[in-house]
Amino acid sequence: MSAVMRSDAQYLAAIWPSVSAPAVDGEYPVSQLHGAQERARKAWGDVLANHNRRMADQTKTEAARVVESAKFARTILEAQRATYTEAHDNAANTLRVTREQLLRKLNPPSDPGEAVLYREMRETLRGMKLGERIAAIEAVVNTVGSDLRVLHAAVSGPALTALLPPDLAERYTGVYHGATSPDLYGRASRLSIALEEAQTGFQRLEEHVSQMVDFQQAKAYEQAAA
Repeated sequence: MSAVMRSDAQYLAAIWPSVSAPAVDGEYPVSQLHGAQERARKAWGDVLANHNRRMADQTKTEAARVVESAKFARTILEAQRATYTEAHDNAANTLRVTREQLLRKLNPPSDPGEAVLYREMRETLRGMKLGERIAAIEAVVNTVGSDLRVLHAAVSGPALTALLPPDLAERYTGVYHGATSPDLYGRASRLSIALEEAQTGFQRLEEHVSQMVDFQQAKAYEQAAA
C-alpha cells in the first residue's frame, strides 16, 4: 500500500474503485455493497481532511492534536464498519441462499424416464478414461444446441465429479448453471464480485487510516491525562 495520502477524485477512484458488479432487477444487496464502497471513499477523504486540519492547528498542543484526530478517525471507522458489516452480511446471506438454489438444480431428475437416462449417461461417462470423459464433455460445452443433460450428468454426481480435476468440475458446473439458470447464476456471480470488492474497500480504508493516524500515541496521551 502506498504511503501517499491523498483524497482527490482520481486517487480515490484508483484506491477505492466503485463496486463494478451491476445490480440487476432491484438486487438490493449489490446496491448496498456499492453504497458501502462509496462511503468508504468519502470516509477516507473526511479523515484525511480532519487530520490535516488538526495537525496544522498550532493553538493546540501536540497531544491534543493527536488525540482529537484519533477520536474523529475512530468514530468514522466505527460508523463505516457498521455500514460495511450490514451490507456484507445481507449480501453473504443472499449469496448463500442463491448457491443453495443452484445446488438443488444439480439434483437428479424427478421424472422416471429422465432419471433412467440420467443414470445411463453417468454410467457411460464413468466408464470412460479421464481424457475421453473430458473430451466428451468439452464437445457438449463447445457445440451449440448440445444435450445439456449430458453436462448435468457429468457435474451432479459426487462419484463422477471426484474423478474430474477440480478446476474443470467448477468450470463445467458454471457452464451448466449459466445455460440452465442464468438468473440465479448471474446473481451469484454479481454478489460474489461485489462482496470481494467491498471487503477490499473497507480493508484499504482501515490500512490508510492506520498509516496516517497514530492511535497508539493517542491512547498513551489519553492515559497520561486520565
